[in-house]
Amino acid sequence: MKKILLFSSLLCSLSAFSQGYWNYKTIGVTDAYNQFQATASTSIILDKPSNDVLSGANTIPFPYNFNGTSYSSYKVSDNGYLTFDLTATTAQNTPVALPNVSAPKNAIFALWSDMECIGNTQYTSERSQVFSYSYGSSPNRVHVVQWYGMAKKGVTPDGSNIIFMAVKLYEAGGFDIIYGGKAGSISGVAGYQNADGTEGKMIGKTASFAYPITASALTILANKDMIVYKFIAGNQPAYDASLSKLSIPVYVGKSVDVPLQATLINYGTEDLTTIKVYYSVDGGATVAGTLPSLTTANSGGSEIITFPTKLNFSTLGVKSIKAWIDNPNLNPDSNGKNDTATISTEVFNSVISRKVLHEVFTSSTCPPCNPGNINLDGILAENKDNWNVIKYQVNFPGTGDPYYTSEVGTRFSYYSANFAPWLTVDGQWNQNANSYTQDILNSFASKPSLVAITADHKLEGKTFTVTGTVTPVQAFTNSNLKLRISIVESRTTQNVKTNGETEFFNVNKKMLPNATGTAISFSTGTAVNFNQSFTFPGNYRLPNDGQAANIINLATENSVEEFWNLHAVVFVEDDTKKEVWQSQSTASVFPLSVKKANSNNQFSVYPNPAQSTFNIEFKNATTGSIRIIDLNGKEVYNTTINSMNQLIDCSQLNNGLYIVQIEANGVITSQKLNIAK
Repeated sequence: MKKILLFSSLLCSLSAFSQGYWNYKTIGVTDAYNQFQATASTSIILDKPSNDVLSGANTIPFPYNFNGTSYSSYKVSDNGYLTFDLTATTAQNTPVALPNVSAPKNAIFALWSDMECIGNTQYTSERSQVFSYSYGSSPNRVHVVQWYGMAKKGVTPDGSNIIFMAVKLYEAGGFDIIYGGKAGSISGVAGYQNADGTEGKMIGKTASFAYPITASALTILANKDMIVYKFIAGNQPAYDASLSKLSIPVYVGKSVDVPLQATLINYGTEDLTTIKVYYSVDGGATVAGTLPSLTTANSGGSEIITFPTKLNFSTLGVKSIKAWIDNPNLNPDSNGKNDTATISTEVFNSVISRKVLHEVFTSSTCPPCNPGNINLDGILAENKDNWNVIKYQVNFPGTGDPYYTSEVGTRFSYYSANFAPWLTVDGQWNQNANSYTQDILNSFASKPSLVAITADHKLEGKTFTVTGTVTPVQAFTNSNLKLRISIVESRTTQNVKTNGETEFFNVNKKMLPNATGTAISFSTGTAVNFNQSFTFPGNYRLPNDGQAANIINLATENSVEEFWNLHAVVFVEDDTKKEVWQSQSTASVFPLSVKKANSNNQFSVYPNPAQSTFNIEFKNATTGSIRIIDLNGKEVYNTTINSMNQLIDCSQLNNGLYIVQIEANGVITSQKLNIAK
């Protein structure tokens, strides 16, 4: 009798292992996964050129249980799948709905489609391959199979039609399919199938699952933004709610009501309509509440929840907040391990509004950079007084931008950037400029800052001097802070190359004292003064391109087209977190390449030079604004457009060169004005 019971238990155990997988979608990777893993740390499985190839056997560094069977190796196809069926000899390139006995068996499909490793005509130095690597320690090791820079068969890969994806095999069980970057459109089959083709599951439930990152230009996601489908062995529970990504400002003011938000994820089969929520601060009293009107769909559905009771801190210092959930739909939660999340914030006497810093790595030889700049500038044009921008012209693709400098290379490496147009926002959001949105800007602008910056500049000949103060809200110590200053040329036109741009705005020319910056400390809690100068040496030179043999030598020459067109962007950055605390500009108005200014707002200024008055005659504008800006970037006059021919009194202005700037019809246009009395 005991033998029968033992055999029955064994059958039940085996049945549990062979039940297959259920899956859910989530956002973000939090472990050591890196889709750009260094070549030296990887095992290359397939390299360019490879088309319709099935690799040899590749070893897994731990026994991996797939569908109830332990495996130590697998094969990989350039067509987006791996198989534990080592008897397979050919790569299949035509996806079919799963399960299907004609499809690759015992397989995991990241995206089964007709693809190839072919290389890239635009980014010729980039990899196009399938590789593997492992990390972690037993019993929680992870083995990664990465498809990197893959192209759809028959399409010339030029940066507008490549994809990045991976499969992660967990020693502890289960697997992930990760989507990290793409350009263009591609679809196929994603999911898995068992050893005989009788059981399987697809993401999207069809054989035409669209790659889930939508982008027409190359978009590379940071780990926290990657799209992940997690496959869990066994049957999906009815109620499994998870709390993640608590949200509260990093810095908050004392005695200020602060909302606590979180992401609620539903891993169960039942839709969530209500749940109980709790939080405590520094292990203190529990604050409880109920959320009665949820609309969280099952199988990975999520929504942002706001706790009913706001936080309010009466004392200064770092605060640790623990939050948790319970009783989804008034039922027990089947998995208590994912119900709790923590976050910390620091309370200060006061906080300051933030000016969001945008640093863009772009190039006149980069086709996606043109729409990337238009997208960014279009968003910035709709927002005033809460942002700053620096554009670094880089030395690729191809021969690169003529205005590349060694300091640009230092900043590129600092952020571990690897493509253009790479946009970093306050050092924390690092993605393609084409992916930037108003909501992202809002999220950064809403974060308070701990410092205020004042800045001014003076130009004497070719000597550019920046002065100002950085004032913290109170005394604190951070040994990782740097003061950085970028001397920026508001508009350049001589570095035109091949991407269709004819004007380039807010172009970095020199960093003070260099790209490393200057250490700054606020241990006293009082204002820190700064005064830094640079004399641009030699004469203007236009390099042929951005290659090392041709770039500007900042010690002997310069690439400044118009010295009167320079201003400075000053910012404070934490070198450990790469977080920009605050930024400020010495320019009163930033030019933006939203539209081609010469096609609209045409106006003439006469007489020029002017003495006590001058006329502005418009061709296409009857409403808008007129500004006069001096060579230090300061606004000295401002009025509105009220006729097609307007007389301006300049009798109170000193002799010298000024910029007359017209804003009308959504376009900013500028002309020089000389006043000589």
